[in-house]
Amino acid sequence: MDWRSPSFTTRLSPVERWRHVTPLERRLRAVLGADFATAYLFMLPTFVIMGGLIAYPFARATYISFTHTVSQEIGPFVGLANYRALWADRFFRESLAVTAHYTVWSVAVSLTASLLAALLIHRMGTRGGLVAALVLLPWVMPEIVRAITWRALLDPLYGGVNRVLIGAGLIERGFPFFGSLATALPSVILVNVWQRIPFATVTLLAGLKGIDGELYEAASIDGAGAWRRFLHITLPGLRHAAMVAFLLCAIWSFNEFSLIFLLTGGGPMNVTKVYSVLAYQLARRQMGKGVAVALSGAPVFVALIATLGRTIVNREASQTSAAATGAGPLSRLTRPARLLVARVMRLLWAAHDLTETAITSAWDPVARRLGAGTRRGRGVRRAAPALLTLAVLAFELAPFYWVLVTAFKSELQITLFESVLWPRPWTTI
Repeated sequence: MDWRSPSFTTRLSPVERWRHVTPLERRLRAVLGADFATAYLFMLPTFVIMGGLIAYPFARATYISFTHTVSQEIGPFVGLANYRALWADRFFRESLAVTAHYTVWSVAVSLTASLLAALLIHRMGTRGGLVAALVLLPWVMPEIVRAITWRALLDPLYGGVNRVLIGAGLIERGFPFFGSLATALPSVILVNVWQRIPFATVTLLAGLKGIDGELYEAASIDGAGAWRRFLHITLPGLRHAAMVAFLLCAIWSFNEFSLIFLLTGGGPMNVTKVYSVLAYQLARRQMGKGVAVALSGAPVFVALIATLGRTIVNREASQTSAAATGAGPLSRLTRPARLLVARVMRLLWAAHDLTETAITSAWDPVARRLGAGTRRGRGVRRAAPALLTLAVLAFELAPFYWVLVTAFKSELQITLFESVLWPRPWTTI
């Protein structure tokens, strides 16, 4: 009787069945999964659609990047000439530096602010539903509307921010936030942070909802303070949600085009010209070089998307799958990197324990001075989260408020700077 027949294999244990698998099939299962022979039939329509909509355009763009194409007609093949010319181009190297700067700061500030907002909303319990809905508003705004709103808000003549700063006596005349070499990139980063906070906040909030509350109770009984509970329960419990938020925000920020193009067009003096804007501008004159610029970010996207997919689909392997993959070539190749990461993490946790002890020792006198445990201390503990929540809402809703009040101002009120923050009178003309 053939050992592959169902009547034979059902009598065998999983280990015995694994021994009868051929080496080729074992390698295919290690790479494609245990049920790849059946699954590919169901995945075939997806492969066809993805091949037509994604793979073919990507392959065609890749080929164009190796040609001397200056119009819609594909030119002669020139090999790596376009890429060699790019790396010798100072403007391309500067655009990569601007892209890295833009991405790192956008992701760091977005995740920090989103974690704070998620913690504040989570503290509110069922009352945080309205706050979460308000924080989500910038996410549903079309990108063209976001750009127009922030250009109007930061306009040096009629913008609300300049009007408020002038009224407060902080500046004497309107400042061109998007037109200054010093503030153009930070201003664009600010707008990107504003539009990324809603998604990251909701993602982290979902992660907080999934943490077992009994862990906090057990830690409190053991004498752990709020800071230790945050470090040892909240952050580890958020690792998957935080990884998804981090990777998606990094991908979106690294690939940002329309927002920057609408706000500054890459100027002034190329200080906001990320590589996607440079690719668009080059493609209008030299299609081959423009596509080469665009594909220069492909390795970064492949790494981020692969990490994202692994994070989302992360699950514990079964014993049979572990036996199949544990000694595979991929595992052997990644073992040195995994050992390095493990050792680095041990060093970080050792440094973290020292830092945590120092912070706790320094905080105790401050807490006693603030009157922790007294009526005053309890009042401060209740007021601080409320004020922080109002600050987050003010930042996220200020552009909506500016659009609303401006829509009901007359042209005369706008040009004369009358009633900057409140229409007097309200008009629809």
